[in-house]
Amino acid sequence: MQFLKVIKYSAKPPNIIFPFPLVPFAIGIFAGNISDVIYPIALTYIFYPAVNLWNHINDAEEDFAAGKDNPFINKREKVVGYILVIFLYILSFIYVINFSKSYGIFLFSIAALMTFLYSDNKVTRLRLKRHYATELLVYILTVPAYILALFDLVKPVNYYALMLTLTLSLLLLSTVIIKDFKDMSEDKRAGLKTLPLVFSPSTLLKISFSLVTGYFVMMILLSLLISQKYMISVIPLLGVIYSAREFSKERWEVSLRIAKPLNFTIISGIISLFLFCISAQL
Repeated sequence: MQFLKVIKYSAKPPNIIFPFPLVPFAIGIFAGNISDVIYPIALTYIFYPAVNLWNHINDAEEDFAAGKDNPFINKREKVVGYILVIFLYILSFIYVINFSKSYGIFLFSIAALMTFLYSDNKVTRLRLKRHYATELLVYILTVPAYILALFDLVKPVNYYALMLTLTLSLLLLSTVIIKDFKDMSEDKRAGLKTLPLVFSPSTLLKISFSLVTGYFVMMILLSLLISQKYMISVIPLLGVIYSAREFSKERWEVSLRIAKPLNFTIISGIISLFLFCISAQL
């Protein structure tokens, strides 16, 4: 029973990297072909459970104080979690060492170290998620490093890899900016200085929207410089334009009224990436 609880939490929170590997799939099919997507997906399914478990283990006391369900407040689940985290981190490095084509191990080491320190309240106690500045540093380093590491499992890092990395990083970072909106009260009680507790929600909404817009601009450039077949990925930009109009009506204030256009913006990015994967097969 303890093991099943741990497995359940290894996939929280769900996103388009894991357990729905749209991003690894896009990287694999862009770098190679349909048969190559197994390499970035396999690493993600080994590495991401370790990242999630380590975060939940370190959040156990705070979640318990906030009345949230977290199995790692119990000793047995915590021990099982520790064992799995150690095993999966080691297995991830072995996998990258075996399949890396150029700089993969260096790039993956950055991602592994930063995600470990992001949550760590047990070993180094740095816990970089405590402050928005170090939290942003983690994401700015980890997101592109991990994307490049996944690309390197299929093909050595090149100019195309850098363009794809910038494109996907803008999309993924757009969600990071607003992800803590729902946890503001818990973060405040825990003494964390997350982005919504330091900057106004409207400012963060504008930044997030700008990043999504930047993603579509990069997708257009990628289509023009690499292959016009990727232009189909730009169609969901229409949804982003609609959201911009709705945000403007509400003067970019965060309220229940912007929930629909915000979801529309996020879904537009996901659909765009899905279309990108389809176009890569054309």
